[in-house]
Amino acid sequence: MTTLINEEARKKAIETLREELKRLEEYYREKIDEMDARWNQERLYIETLISTLMYAEKPEDIMKITCFGNIGYCCGLEKDCPMRNIVMEILNIPEEEYKEIKELFGLALIYPDKRAKLKEFLKELVQK
Repeated sequence: MTTLINEEARKKAIETLREELKRLEEYYREKIDEMDARWNQERLYIETLISTLMYAEKPEDIMKITCFGNIGYCCGLEKDCPMRNIVMEILNIPEEEYKEIKELFGLALIYPDKRAKLKEFLKELVQK
């Protein structure tokens, strides 16, 4: 009686599938290791921000959690930024005021005579 099942082909198929399983396992273990490393990096970053906020004594200390350490360098409100938003909330900076000051500051920078006045005003403001 002739068998309809090719035993050699079956064994080969099983071996091929086992090799594929091993390949997939390696691939996903690598991805998990990458994600784990990324998670540790992000966790340390967030813990550093929390620590900075916990021990901040001045507004300048609070601003250190922003990308460039100063809210003046932050993006406009059209871009989502959790760090800028946290600083604005802690320092009681309303969105409309932030937007208005950013626009005025931007305009002052493009006019040389306004830059000098702005620089003088800001120096006086910081010294008070």
